Amino acid sequence: MATDPYSLDNLHDIVEPAAISWWPPATGLWILLALLLVWMIAIGLRFWIRYRRNGYRREALALLKQITPGLQPEQTRGSALAEVAVLLKRTALNAYPREEVAELSGEQWLAFLDRSSHTHDFSQGAAAIIGIISWQPQAGAKLSDQELKEIINTVQHWINSHRWEK
Repeated sequence: MATDPYSLDNLHDIVEPAAISWWPPATGLWILLALLLVWMIAIGLRFWIRYRRNGYRREALALLKQITPGLQPEQTRGSALAEVAVLLKRTALNAYPREEVAELSGEQWLAFLDRSSHTHDFSQGAAAIIGIISWQPQAGAKLSDQELKEIINTVQHWINSHRWEK
């Protein structure tokens, strides 16, 4: 070995440090993961609460689907439309305070349905018959298929889009 400090024999390979391991993560990453977990739980709870809160809507739509075939024969059309009117009232009683909804009928009922869905489909459309069908079931017997389809679409839209206030 050379004693000369400038000799090339004194050169050694560069020693690389050990690679930085990924585990355990840094404190900042733990905090980020904890916040992400809390955020995911909060979003999950929000969706679960909304799902539970809208159960009455799913039930109302399922009942409407059961009532709809009764609209085709003219003999059962009036009673089926009366069932649709009852379904609307039951759904509204589920979503709104009883004092606000229970006593409504006729034009007031239609105005409430329009107001709660931000439309004029009940007071100015084919669904206006909903206001009188409860005490005059024969009024719906002569409706055309297009009018019946419009009524069902309006009712479905109301069930899906009215704002919930309980």
